Amino acid sequence: MQLLLRPATGLYDSLWRYVPTLIIVILFVMFPLGYFESLRWILPPPKATHGFLKGLFLTLVILCVLFRQKLRSGMLFSERLVIGLFILSFVISAVFSMVPETSLLYLWYPLIAGAIMYASSTIRFSQQHLVLVVTVAMVLVTATFAFTFFSLLFRYEVTTLYYFLFLPHRANFLLDELRESGKYVSLGPYIMLLPLTLTFLIERRATWARKALAMLMYVMSVLTAVLSNNRIDVLVVAIQTLIVLWLIPRRLAVILLLLIIPVTQLGLTTTEKYFGFNLEERILRPQKVRDIETVEMRLVYWQNALRNFRLHPLVGTGPNTYNDVTDFPLRRYYDEGVKLYTVRQDIGIGVHNIFIERLSDTGLFGFLTFVVLLLYFARSDIIAVVKRTGERRTRYILFALSSWSWILYGITDNGYGAQGFVTFFFLRGLLHHL
Repeated sequence: MQLLLRPATGLYDSLWRYVPTLIIVILFVMFPLGYFESLRWILPPPKATHGFLKGLFLTLVILCVLFRQKLRSGMLFSERLVIGLFILSFVISAVFSMVPETSLLYLWYPLIAGAIMYASSTIRFSQQHLVLVVTVAMVLVTATFAFTFFSLLFRYEVTTLYYFLFLPHRANFLLDELRESGKYVSLGPYIMLLPLTLTFLIERRATWARKALAMLMYVMSVLTAVLSNNRIDVLVVAIQTLIVLWLIPRRLAVILLLLIIPVTQLGLTTTEKYFGFNLEERILRPQKVRDIETVEMRLVYWQNALRNFRLHPLVGTGPNTYNDVTDFPLRRYYDEGVKLYTVRQDIGIGVHNIFIERLSDTGLFGFLTFVVLLLYFARSDIIAVVKRTGERRTRYILFALSSWSWILYGITDNGYGAQGFVTFFFLRGLLHHL
């Protein structure tokens, strides 16, 4: 019997040599796919990222099950317990969901996020792998900025592009599609990656080329935040900037501060040209019909979500079901065609607060597990920062700040939905290697 088992054991050990590299490759593919989850594909189906993420998730689970004897998770039992309870709250809520098809589709993301964090904590990431993570983050921030900036051209300068490029008539339909689906807001949670991309600024041995590259990422992120014309984007970036300026050397901090002024002015000028208003007006001189109303509508959304919670206090209405089950009030919308405000039923655009969303969607059990999860992570970060010194401490703070930006953004917005979900847990898994 032992002679029969030896070939199988030898094959098992031989395959194991390739498994860690394969898992790392899968993680590096899942990370940008989750980041671009909201991207509409040109070829059908429009949301093909769902299928790719599911397939990679199942592959990751199969590898972890087959080679579980050789995998050594860096997660403590207590950490696995709080994450497991958090995922369980989604499963229970989905079972009793008022819109099962919506909840079952969204249920994949907690499972994917949990698998990503578990796998990333079991596989050893070298310094080169961490540099690769920073590089991928830079690419994603650049892609988000490019989409944000050039979608403005497709929306408002498309006629000029027709004449400039001498495009034939058959290309009109494609450009119209780009204008319809293109948004001036970001594609993915670039705010969560901003602290990550500034890693080179705290490394003494980093070359000036790398430091300049990190500053370029900062410039693009600030410009993206201003171009988005969203006050919460600028608020989160401002909080991140204060922390980063405290961490990096004073000389680099002065350079970053000097870069802020022209970049911000460029963004304000651009948004004023295309939208007729900019963030300066939205923050310092808000107009009732445009700016204060968005704050008031958030209060309405929160009240609706809390009403859902009172009706379904234990398990909620189901993951990601708020827009489907809520009776929204009448709301005034601006109609570009007639340049007037019209009154029609609100279509619902999310709770705009991830804590109240947990109450509404997954009930008291889901809310409590979410709070316990965040408290556990906060405690872990405090302990890790106290134990570390020098660059190791600073690097950990930057990675942790990237993950916590999900919560900062999600206090008054939707937290990037599934994109922020996947990115958050991917970053939390990386913290085990710092």
